Amino acid sequence: MKRRELIYLGWQGNDNFGDELLYEAWKAALDRPLAITAPLTPRRYAVTEAPRFLRDRVSSLGAERLVLLGGGTTIGFGTWARHTRLARRMFAASGVIIPGAGAAERGDDALLSTQPYDWDAWRTEPDVALWGVRGPLTALECTRNWQPTGVIGDPALLYPLHREIDVEPQSTVGVCLGSGGRSAFDVATVAAAVTRIADDLGASITVFEVTPADAPVTNELAHRLGRPARLVRFVGDVHAMMREIAGCRLFFSERLHGAVAASSLRVPTVPLAYASKCDDYWLSVAEERPVIQPGARPSDIVTEGHRALAPAQRALRDGNVAMLQERLEQAASRIRGWLAGGIPTAELLAA
Repeated sequence: MKRRELIYLGWQGNDNFGDELLYEAWKAALDRPLAITAPLTPRRYAVTEAPRFLRDRVSSLGAERLVLLGGGTTIGFGTWARHTRLARRMFAASGVIIPGAGAAERGDDALLSTQPYDWDAWRTEPDVALWGVRGPLTALECTRNWQPTGVIGDPALLYPLHREIDVEPQSTVGVCLGSGGRSAFDVATVAAAVTRIADDLGASITVFEVTPADAPVTNELAHRLGRPARLVRFVGDVHAMMREIAGCRLFFSERLHGAVAASSLRVPTVPLAYASKCDDYWLSVAEERPVIQPGARPSDIVTEGHRALAPAQRALRDGNVAMLQERLEQAASRIRGWLAGGIPTAELLAA
C-alpha cells in the first residue's frame, strides 16, 4: 500500500486566531502535524515559499495525496476554486475533501463584491468530496449551485474534543470586536452594553483581540469601557487563547471564530453578526439568526446577554454543539481511516 499524505489548504500563518484554530483543530483531530501546507498563489509556489514547497513536494514523493480544505468561508468563490485547483495540481493530489467549510449567502454584497462567486469552477472540478458544510445557509447555496449537502458544523468545534482545556471559570464577561481593523458596530454602544451586563452579573470585563489587525478597535473599546479591563491579545498560541475564552462567564464576539470557540467550550455566547457567515454558523447552533446586528441598542445587547445565560437557551445551544461535534468527529475518523490505509481513496472521495 502506498503511503498517504494530506495537503492542508487554509489561511493559516496570517496572525488570525480563527484560521489558526481551524488548523490546530484538524491537527488535533487527525493526530498529525499536517506539516505539508499549500501556498495560495503561483508566485508563492515559485518565489516566496518555493524552498518549503520543493521540500514538501520531495518529501511526499511516492505517496498518495489528497487536499484537505480546512474550513472558513471558501466554497463558491472563484479565488478559492483557483487555490484548490492549484494545490491539487502542484502536489499531484488525487482529489479534494471538504468537511465543514462555508459559503456566503446570496445577497451578502459586502463579501461577494470582493470575492465573486464562480460556481462553475467548483462544478467542473472532478473528485471533490463535499462531506457537509458549516451551516444551513451554506447548505442552501451548495444545493442551489453545486450539489446537495448536509450540515456538519464548523471544524473549529473539534478542538476541545482533542485538546484538554483545564481552566478555572472566572467571573468575567469577554468581548471581542473588529473585522479587518474596523467594526460594523458602534463601539460606544457595545462598551455601554458590556459594562451594564458586567455590573448586573458582578463580573469583570476581559477584552479579546484575535488578530493584530483589530488593534484600533480593541484600543477604542478598552477606552470607552470607562473602567479597567483585562486585555488578551492573540500572539500565536491557540491553546492559551482557548483557555482564556473558557474562563469567561459570558462572551460577546463580532469575530466569527470568537463565537465558534466560545460555543465549543460551552460558554454562553452572543454573536455580534455583521455578515452571512455569522448567521450561517449561528443557525447551526441556535436554530435562529443572531439577534444582534449593526444598529442594535445597548438594551438589546444586554437583553440578549441575559438570554444566552438562561438554562433553556444553554441547553439548546450546547446540545446542538455536541451534535455537530459528533458529525465532525465522524468526518475526522474517516480521514484517519484513509491515512491508515483502511479506506480506499475512491471510496473516501465517493462518500
